[in-house]
Amino acid sequence: MLGRMAYDETLAQRIRERLAGIPSLREVKMFGGLSFMVDGHIVAFASRSGDMMVRCPPEDEERLLAEAGGTAQPARIGNRKQQQKTTGWITVRADALTEPVFDRWLDIALDYNQRP
Repeated sequence: MLGRMAYDETLAQRIRERLAGIPSLREVKMFGGLSFMVDGHIVAFASRSGDMMVRCPPEDEERLLAEAGGTAQPARIGNRKQQQKTTGWITVRADALTEPVFDRWLDIALDYNQRP
């Protein structure tokens, strides 16, 4: 599939703009998408589908998913045959990423990233 992006460029640009100004920000292509790293840790991930994966405190994951009202789910990593649920990672559906929702999830990821 020549010419096909490995990640949703519109989502990547939104994340890029939201995290602009963070000196340690790096973008790394991995897992078929684009990871956004702050201080060496992934805080957000732009997927091919336009869904955004974010890091969150593992102890808050269940509450955050309940608050999301079905617009987010535990992230799964790996190929289709060997997917594994990960703790402390949430995937937010592309159609749910309105500006306030998008900002809230990135705030959660950035806050968690700042913990010692």
